Amino acid sequence: MKITVVIIAVLLSGFSSWAQDIRDYRWKNRLLFLSVNQAGTVTASEAAGKYKSHKKAMSERELLLFFIKDDTIFDATGNSVDLELPAHYFPVPGGTVLVGKDGGVKLHQKGIADPVRIFEVIDGMPMRRAEMRRKKPD
Repeated sequence: MKITVVIIAVLLSGFSSWAQDIRDYRWKNRLLFLSVNQAGTVTASEAAGKYKSHKKAMSERELLLFFIKDDTIFDATGNSVDLELPAHYFPVPGGTVLVGKDGGVKLHQKGIADPVRIFEVIDGMPMRRAEMRRKKPD
């Protein structure tokens, strides 16, 4: 009897959600979504190129980069990610959306945002300022 209950629980948990839940990132990471396409405004390689040299700054800010192309989401390494996003997280074509650790949209703009601009927005957030104070050497 117990084994049947366990098997049913495992089977049901597997069907509850195939996609990763965006809430898994809340309070852990800031998320940057860049809308890219091959033939239009910005390609993935162009957008990635803007952020490639800023890995340390992104890591310090706990910022994860995602690309959206044709309603498919890719991580910074180019792997497809099965992630369900609320509609307001989707940038306009060729645009940028920055999501804070609290899950709120902090920046929504046309065009791929310059990394320095993204870092300025993040560094102005109260949570980030508190993080910087905690990490300061005494």
